Amino acid sequence: MSGDVSIRPFSDEDVDAVLDVLRAALGEPPGLERTPELFSWKHLDNPFGRSIMLIAEADGRIAGFRAFMRWELDTPGGRRLRCVRAVDTATHPDFQRRGIFSKLTMAGVDLATEDGIDLIFNTPNHKSGAGYLKMGWSEVGPIGVMARPSPRLLSRHDEPWPQSPAGDVASLIEQGRLDSDPDHRWQGVRTVRSREYLRWRFTSHPTARYAATANEGGAGGGGG
Repeated sequence: MSGDVSIRPFSDEDVDAVLDVLRAALGEPPGLERTPELFSWKHLDNPFGRSIMLIAEADGRIAGFRAFMRWELDTPGGRRLRCVRAVDTATHPDFQRRGIFSKLTMAGVDLATEDGIDLIFNTPNHKSGAGYLKMGWSEVGPIGVMARPSPRLLSRHDEPWPQSPAGDVASLIEQGRLDSDPDHRWQGVRTVRSREYLRWRFTSHPTARYAATANEGGAGGGGG
């Protein structure tokens, strides 16, 4: 195959073909099926906005896909950063070693820059991380996870997750009990925890289910 590679914006009609490319390039682990519903939840219904998505075409076929997922981060000083997170990049095995990963990524960076994005970040694995470093990206370090697991719940992983006496996750969100605490201090940056974001993240995921447990300070979350 020797045809030129062209880059164009993603359109909604591309979903099924893009999922085929993702499956061919990355596989489909059990329990993590690449469905149109999950794709839409992640890239189309995101409360921070529709993802920046690009298609690579070669020899009359979709040869690659690249998505920059929109995100927003708060800083301790009160500044809100408009960001994109580099996710879901795949080159079909039939088109590897033609520079498609680099072409899609650089085109996505250009679009994000034109859109006035403050920050582009990623959490690559060891293999893909090398490709980003070659393109001039900088390694910042590990991302801290803000979590407070309950040993009692972890010991009951084989049993159904208990519900909070105050109600299920959806009702806790509507009560404002899972909203961000404006007086809480933290280091670095963290995801904007608007009620819209919490609804999307914890109540509308196509496959994941979440429960909440009550503690002395209010409510805490758990995933399932």
